[in-house]
Amino acid sequence: MKKTCCLVVVGLIAIIGGISGGEMILRKGDKFQESPVLPLRPVPTVIAKQSGMPELRSFPGYVKAARRVELALSVSGVLRELAADKGRRVHKGEVLARLDERDFQHALDSANAVYVETKSALERVGKLHARNIVSSADYEKTQADYDTAAAELQVRRKALNDTVLIAPFDGVIADRYVENYEHVREKTPLVSIYDLSKVEVVIQVPEPLIRDGGTQNWQNIQVAFDKERQDFYPAEIKEIRACPDSVTGTYEVSLTLPPPERFKLLPGMTATVCLAIKNKAGNGVVIPAAAVCSDGVGNAYVWIIAPEGGKPRKQSVIIGNRTGEMLEVLSGVNSGEHVAAAGTHSLNVNQLVRPMKPRKDGLEG
Repeated sequence: MKKTCCLVVVGLIAIIGGISGGEMILRKGDKFQESPVLPLRPVPTVIAKQSGMPELRSFPGYVKAARRVELALSVSGVLRELAADKGRRVHKGEVLARLDERDFQHALDSANAVYVETKSALERVGKLHARNIVSSADYEKTQADYDTAAAELQVRRKALNDTVLIAPFDGVIADRYVENYEHVREKTPLVSIYDLSKVEVVIQVPEPLIRDGGTQNWQNIQVAFDKERQDFYPAEIKEIRACPDSVTGTYEVSLTLPPPERFKLLPGMTATVCLAIKNKAGNGVVIPAAAVCSDGVGNAYVWIIAPEGGKPRKQSVIIGNRTGEMLEVLSGVNSGEHVAAAGTHSLNVNQLVRPMKPRKDGLEG
């Protein structure tokens, strides 16, 4: 009888212990059912990467001509020919404009006549001077007249040549400032021309990317011109503007590349520049600076989220250098671990969480 009572008591204790432990609850009859599992809260995370891995960045930009020059004539006259429609492609050596050259031709003919006359006089006086028939003073005067006529002939010949405006390089007519049959003055711009033998793309870069390492850490610079960004073309850095923009505080960086064959690029067209920024090699990992929190007394920490889900782990870290929006963590986080990237101040060690999964249209809600 005592043995039977002991067994009943032990059974009741086991049932009560199961109920208090929350593992089993009594349902209808003598059936038992497990308690419901609490849902895991999705948390945006980033995967810690080994320090020294390049950071991928992209910037909007616009196309700029490698050169834009305004062309003018060095002589005045009436414009007789103008072949400079805006947007027209021209080739080096092509005639863009021509003045009425009749007056210049008459001046050249007159100068040539004087030159021929003084040349004959110099030859004649030279022979007489050699025989001491004429004085040295007469010979020197004849020589001076000849030199003056020769110089005037060169001036008139150059003036005639300058009545023609020649394209100095392959390019596109950017603008035209005069019309045909106008009287134009010397050194007054007639047309402007873009040099498109090389394409220049301009982007605006935030100050930290210029200050922390500069462009020498940029790698694999690529430029896309189509909206789908299917075709990328390698580019090189041309120059960096020394002064920042007064409004945005960004620095202007110019890139150059050969013009793509499948595009007809003109200045002002849009482009997208993608590049990799080489981080300094180190023993730690790199995560976004926004993922690192502070406890208010100078101690930094992050939240580690297990890939399969569970309670988050609050991990103290030692931070290193910052490059742009990325921060180097020297200890506390291993490469490949999921670190909470948003909502960090609302996490606590008693929550059940999991990494947020990406969807086609972004992260899940």
